[in-house]
Amino acid sequence: ADHRLRGNTEESVPRHPAYLNVGRGNHARVWYLEMARGCPFRCSYCELGWAWKYRLQDTSWLLSQIDGIDRLQSRKVSLFAPDEASHPGYGDILERIHQRRLTTSFGSMRLDVILKKNLPFKSNMLIRVALDGLTEKTRFQTGRKIRDEEVYEYFRFMADRGHRNFKVFMVFGYPWESTSDFDDWEALWERISRIPVRTNARVRMKFTPLIPQPSTPLGDCEPQYRAEMINRIKCWFDRVGKPWTRPGWFIHNDGLMSQRSHRLQVMLTRGDENLLLGHEDWRGTETLKGYDVFD
Repeated sequence: ADHRLRGNTEESVPRHPAYLNVGRGNHARVWYLEMARGCPFRCSYCELGWAWKYRLQDTSWLLSQIDGIDRLQSRKVSLFAPDEASHPGYGDILERIHQRRLTTSFGSMRLDVILKKNLPFKSNMLIRVALDGLTEKTRFQTGRKIRDEEVYEYFRFMADRGHRNFKVFMVFGYPWESTSDFDDWEALWERISRIPVRTNARVRMKFTPLIPQPSTPLGDCEPQYRAEMINRIKCWFDRVGKPWTRPGWFIHNDGLMSQRSHRLQVMLTRGDENLLLGHEDWRGTETLKGYDVFD
């Protein structure tokens, strides 16, 4: 079945100039620059590849925007793209950022793409990737198609180049998933934790239970929040918070969605304009009792 939405008719990415976000509270002033829209991949749990056509911004134009950034206002740059490494000009863009003595973090949904490119990463950059499957079997079943060996090789590859600051996003709670799948996950990370490092490596890891997206092949799945799997995850974090050797690998719990938040997010995702406009027909329902939807 064709799960794509039909609302997008743009053929190119609008050329919005680099935008300075004025910092408030704990948020720093950051320049924002859009590299791409949509996604080149079609993972069955994510709406980006199904709902929007993949469109790239011209590399030469992006370089001109970086050249025009006022460093006196901010040296931080945030690049908007579903998968930065997939942009054919990303290496040149990153190199220009370094040349102008600007700073940026990195976010890619595909660590296998990173392995295929010799990107000019600074060793102190925060490197963010998504795995979104506890087992190799699940990753292939959802279209992620990243092997366990590639996950291991990615961390070895990056550690050998001096990287010590990582973040990993994980989706779990697929219909076919079992608690025993976490055995595969633990075995994989036991291997990764034995990769030798000269200084401590830190991996921030965020687990999110599946929130079925209406425009995806998994959109009709019944959302699950299984206590057994949540307990496995929490116990694992307790065990791996400190490294086996020093220097070694520290694994940090960077977020595990609560059942309350998961239930609310699922409801909002499935809602229509009546929900978003705040109509009385849902405000008093048992489902939302006690929630402030607009927190």
